[in-house]
Amino acid sequence: MEVDLDAEKIARGIYMVGGSELSAPEDAGVFVIQAHNELILIDSGAGESLAEIEENIRTIGLDPARISTLVLTHCHVDHIG
Repeated sequence: MEVDLDAEKIARGIYMVGGSELSAPEDAGVFVIQAHNELILIDSGAGESLAEIEENIRTIGLDPARISTLVLTHCHVDHIG
């Protein structure tokens, strides 16, 4: 299945960069929050779509290397892979 490499703006500085239609079918929602000079990642998907999530972050003009904090909402594999 081909997925759309894109990101969805939720609000100013908040983007959905992963999920079943953005990265891989088995991923729950993955969000990045731009907070001044750093990025916060909320959940990380199931683990097989790292490259797609990083590319989605780049498509909105942000550098994945600036992620300084990872927040895991709970311990299901589709959130913490």
